[in-house]
Amino acid sequence: QRHSTSKHAREKERKRHAHQMTENGNLLHAACRHGRTEEVASILSSISTEELNDFYEHWNITPLFVAAEKGWNEIVKLLLQRPDISVNKGSQKDGKTPLEIACLKGHLENVITLFSDPRSAKDVDSLKDLANRKGQEAVSTWLSSQQ
Repeated sequence: QRHSTSKHAREKERKRHAHQMTENGNLLHAACRHGRTEEVASILSSISTEELNDFYEHWNITPLFVAAEKGWNEIVKLLLQRPDISVNKGSQKDGKTPLEIACLKGHLENVITLFSDPRSAKDVDSLKDLANRKGQEAVSTWLSSQQ
């Protein structure tokens, strides 16, 4: 009987923690989506590595992916300050990275910021192909200068 009570208490605590984690992650995700730089900075000071790098919302994308996709360069820079961020984790749906989505969307500042991060996976030719596929000439030209 005693064993089942402690097991029940542990399960209840696990669920509470999971709910709190989801709440924190969703707050970060929403702040990244809507370009709320100060809110992102505040959340980053208390969020766990798991929350920082988890897939959120029904799109199954990370907060860094959202910021890169939306063109919020100041938020991308803030997120990259965390040494524990998974720079190459982006979309669970199609496997695209934050750098790849920035190329597709033509967000040159984000491309430069993400490309400059030593943790980013960089295949210049495939990045240029992505940019060219969507007619992102400024991104393609900048990537060509990096070869």
